Amino acid sequence: MLHNIRIYKSEKMRSGGNEISPAGRLRIMISLLVCGFLCFLSSGTVYAQDIYSPVDAVILFRCVNSDNIVDNKYRITIKTENSDAPMPQNDTVNVNDSGEGSFTIRITEPGTYDYLIYQIKGDDEKINYDSTVYEVHVFVISNEDNELGYSVAVNIADTDQKPEMMEFKNIASYPGPDTEASTEERTTEQTTESTTEITTEASTDKDTEEETTTVSETKEKKTDVNSAKTGDASNVAVLAVFMLISSVMVAIIYKKKNREQ
Repeated sequence: MLHNIRIYKSEKMRSGGNEISPAGRLRIMISLLVCGFLCFLSSGTVYAQDIYSPVDAVILFRCVNSDNIVDNKYRITIKTENSDAPMPQNDTVNVNDSGEGSFTIRITEPGTYDYLIYQIKGDDEKINYDSTVYEVHVFVISNEDNELGYSVAVNIADTDQKPEMMEFKNIASYPGPDTEASTEERTTEQTTESTTEITTEASTDKDTEEETTTVSETKEKKTDVNSAKTGDASNVAVLAVFMLISSVMVAIIYKKKNREQ
C-alpha cells in the first residue's frame, strides 16, 4: 500500500500537480494504523497457538469387583468447574468388571487444571455402588524450549487422603459364595448350640425325675417307719389295759377270799 502511495505521489510530482491534500494524508495515516493493528492481532494469535508444543495428560483409575459380583459395568466420568480447563474427547469411560481405565486431556498452555472424577451410579438394586469422589489437579509447566510437562495430584474430595491410584469397588448387597459359606457355618453353630441345649434340658429333666423318685421313696420309708411306731404304741396301750384289768381282778379275788375266811 505504501508502495502504491509513493507511486501515486511520484506521478503527481512528475505531472506537475499539487501535493496531497491534508484530508488525503489523514486517510493514508488511518489506513496505515488499521493495517498495523491487524498485523499485530495476527501475530499475537499465532504466538498463543504455536509457541507451546501441546502435551497429552493421562489420568489413570482402577475398577475392582468383589468376588460375588458378575457382569458388572463401571461408568466413570470426569467434570470440571473451570471454564478454561481443557476436557478429554470422551468425558465418560466404561469398564467391564475389573480393569483399568484412563482419561486423556490435550493441554496447550501452562496452568493448573482441576477436575472431579467419580462413578455414575447404576440401576441394579442388588449392587452397592462405590460413591467415592476424587479431586484431580493437573499441573502443567513449560521448559526453556517451550515444551510442556505435567504432573497429577489426587485426593479424596473434602479430605486430605491421597491414594496412590483412584480406585472404585462395587459390592454386592445379596448373598454370594462367601456369604453362603458364612451362613452355613452360622447355621452349623446354631444347630450345635440347639443340640447342646436340648441335651442339657433332657439331662436336667432326667435328674429331676431321679430326684423326685428319691424323694418319693424317702417319704414312703418315713411313712413306713411312722406306721410301725404307731402300731407299737397301740400294742403297748392294750397290754397296759389288760394288765390293769388283770390286777383289778386279782385284787377282787384276793379280797373275796379274805372275806370267806
